[in-house]
Amino acid sequence: MSLALTDSEPQTADNTVPVIRMRGISRSFGDAPVLRDVDLDVQPGEYVAIVGPSGSGKSTLLNVLGCLDRPTTGTYELDGVETTTLGERGRAAVRGGLLGFVFQSFHLLSHLSIEDNVAMSESYRHRQPGTQRSTRRERAIAELERVGLGHRIGYKPRLLSGGERQRVAIARALMSKPALLLCDEPTGNLDRANTAAVLDLFDELRASDLITIMVITHDGSVAERADRVIGIADGMVSDRPRETS
Repeated sequence: MSLALTDSEPQTADNTVPVIRMRGISRSFGDAPVLRDVDLDVQPGEYVAIVGPSGSGKSTLLNVLGCLDRPTTGTYELDGVETTTLGERGRAAVRGGLLGFVFQSFHLLSHLSIEDNVAMSESYRHRQPGTQRSTRRERAIAELERVGLGHRIGYKPRLLSGGERQRVAIARALMSKPALLLCDEPTGNLDRANTAAVLDLFDELRASDLITIMVITHDGSVAERADRVIGIADGMVSDRPRETS
């Protein structure tokens, strides 16, 4: 992924650098500190889970990672791009070009087919003219086939199971070929079988595309599928040792 570092486009990144490099990241709201001096590195292709109790700072960390919020202090490089110095247009370009988002609620438009839901993210990102619509739709269908939903082309979200709707959301996130797939409680609305299917899909994406995945979760069974588990408490992060049997 190449982006140029201006206020509207970030710069080409060296593939050898960490996908995430945070140093001294803090975020306060008024006098209340929420994140405290966070240092964090995530390497290309890693699968990282962030766990912690309610109020620990997970949502604030997610917002900073997703360039939805600015830290009060510190530096945050995403795929080699220093995000904290960018203006709003540059940050929007980072979100559209380097990040894919998957949320607990699927955020699909019920009146559109699943392929149009997936293609819409690309039309927003590039503002392409109408002549590009067929190309975007072809790419959306290819992403849906990749997540195992080729047999659902033409369906609207209400006709799908929760697990299938989440796979549509993942396909939508993959349209930008992101450096980082950032997932906020992606299995929170799913039963055990659909949770397993989504986690299996994450494993497949990493094996085939070396996608870097970060999952914020309360679910220990989700966290244990990751390469690393990072705990957050009182706004401070630390690597958690993996349990061995």
